[in-house]
Amino acid sequence: MFRSERRKMKSIMDAFDNVFDAANEANKPNQNDYIDAADGLYHCGVCKQPKQKRQEFLGRIAVVGIMCKCREEEVARQERERQKQKVELLKSDGFTDRTMEGCRFEVDDNPESAQSKACRNYVEHFQEFYSRGKGLLLTGSVGTGKTFLATCIANALMDKLHPVLMTSISRYIRGMEGEFGNRNEHIDYLNKFDLVVFDDLGIERNTPYMNELVYALIDGRIRTGKPMVITTNETMKTLRKTESIDISKTRIYDRILSACIPIEFNGENIRRQQAREDYLDLKGLLGI
Repeated sequence: MFRSERRKMKSIMDAFDNVFDAANEANKPNQNDYIDAADGLYHCGVCKQPKQKRQEFLGRIAVVGIMCKCREEEVARQERERQKQKVELLKSDGFTDRTMEGCRFEVDDNPESAQSKACRNYVEHFQEFYSRGKGLLLTGSVGTGKTFLATCIANALMDKLHPVLMTSISRYIRGMEGEFGNRNEHIDYLNKFDLVVFDDLGIERNTPYMNELVYALIDGRIRTGKPMVITTNETMKTLRKTESIDISKTRIYDRILSACIPIEFNGENIRRQQAREDYLDLKGLLGI
């Protein structure tokens, strides 16, 4: 028993020495550092802060390396750079069009709208939505800002190091068409992303075969338990009138609504409004 305790204590002391050795190696003095007469420890030659401290453990005193102020700043800078590189990789993997990186909540010209606030809150509470597998269905007519806010969500989550894929339904299922053996591979590929954003649902060909592929894609994603954000030009009024869309479409939207919270966009066509403002500005420059 006594030998066992001694071996255990030796293991603890060895681990203690290894930790201190590693700390000393990571923060060892260089040629610009100096020993301060007041404490007998190495100080940084740049910021003058100590690079060592005395540490007591199990009755032993050891001098262990610590980070000075400028070393802390350098480590923080390196970490920021690593984070930036990770975000860059996520965006190169998640966006089919890199111009989407410019769509950010910071440049939203209507941040007080209910839709913008809802999308911001979705990002803020994403972990809760993620754990429940709940996404968003952004509905409304063309040009009302659905794609912009969906892309803002994607950018904000990538900045938080969440893998996100943003694509259109029609683009994605083109890779599934005619590849019956690989269809599940395309669906399974989505599992690597915490969030999938499907833009412009409803613009694809309205055929039984296409609707079957769309349903398989949507259903496959929902079965993973991970969320989606979907945009569509269909309005909730249209979706509620199930007789106005065929049964295969109804089946798709019923499945989506089981996993996505609808947010309606009822505002003016933003692109048309912007074009009108640009026209008036340019007309003034022409003097007409």
